[in-house]
Amino acid sequence: MRQYWRTACVVAAVGIVAIATVGDADEPKQPTLEELVKEFGPGYAIRVRDESGKPVEGSLAGRYGFFRDGVWRNGLDGFRKTDAAGELHYDYGSDDLSDSCIFARHEERKLAGFATANMPDVKDGKAVEVVARRARHVRGRLTCSKVEPADELTRGIAACVWVGKIRALEYATRDATYDFLLPAGDYELDISGRYEHQIRQSLHVELADGDLVIDTIDLPLTQLGLLRGKPAPELRGVAAWKNSPGLILSELKGRYVLLDFWGHWCGPCVASMPKLFAIRDRFPEDKLAIVGVHVSDTGENQIDSSERLDAAIADSRKTLWHGRDLPFPVALVKAETTPYAEADVDARVEGVEIGRARSQAAADYGIMGYPTTVLIDRVGNVVGDAREFVESDEGVAKLAKLIEAE
Repeated sequence: MRQYWRTACVVAAVGIVAIATVGDADEPKQPTLEELVKEFGPGYAIRVRDESGKPVEGSLAGRYGFFRDGVWRNGLDGFRKTDAAGELHYDYGSDDLSDSCIFARHEERKLAGFATANMPDVKDGKAVEVVARRARHVRGRLTCSKVEPADELTRGIAACVWVGKIRALEYATRDATYDFLLPAGDYELDISGRYEHQIRQSLHVELADGDLVIDTIDLPLTQLGLLRGKPAPELRGVAAWKNSPGLILSELKGRYVLLDFWGHWCGPCVASMPKLFAIRDRFPEDKLAIVGVHVSDTGENQIDSSERLDAAIADSRKTLWHGRDLPFPVALVKAETTPYAEADVDARVEGVEIGRARSQAAADYGIMGYPTTVLIDRVGNVVGDAREFVESDEGVAKLAKLIEAE
């Protein structure tokens, strides 16, 4: 599925670079399933061959592979195995195949391959051809030496492999390891997490026997990771407020606080806002405060008044929020490219270039992507990333236990 975020800086050809993610303001409209079927047919086929041209039966193949919960899965529904002709068929889901990476792997034969596909490539029943070549396991481990124990914050890290400009594979485990089966070639290894700066490292795989073991990567901790257990910074760079004459975070002590960094230009931000509405409705304000931090666009699109924000969210309010307005205070912070605070302290890792934030407030909290929700406890200290408390019923139940505990 197309993402509403994009990388905010160019990745260096060699070495490791830390990058931030920001939201895309105007995403192209997704075609409907009916439109896809009408123009291109009900689905597409994948045909996997080895280097000699013979069909590869029993290979897992599909669009965008990710490893989670101990198995490889497909971005659409789940990897299936190719038949005796080396083929399988996928019906369209809600996605098209714009700049998609089709991946195939056969673990027993140690074969793997990629192919780039677009919708015209599969028109009139054409199959996406994937050549599965000799491959080897590429393994590695991640650490974060800025915390004790070193693996405390790396259990939710995702490692991704980019093939050219396309993110092809993702490996997510709780033990801070990754394991890809890759044919010879040049790739980029992309690593990201809740509390670690997103980094990319060039990856060259040579044709050889045995596994390729990558040196352990020590991840640079973001300011949000460094703030855990410490007093929450006051919001800087605020141009105006909506639903409030202005507030000071330290004056909210005695309550838990959800500090939600978002922007009207960010698709997931406005789509997930009703979940915050539901939380606002569930918990009394003397137990839980919610404060929005709207990070503005740059230039003429600056949102520096409540009236401008109202105009910017009018469509979201109508189509996504069922006519409801934002039910909590929102700080409108100025767009101001700002170095992350940790770029100037010993958290900076040698060889890693820390990116820049969209605003002073985002830099102070180490906000790498949007939306990001931060939980602050009753004494005013940062607990950490709070999306887990917002995104699911189970998470809201965990939040309730915190709030209702004496």
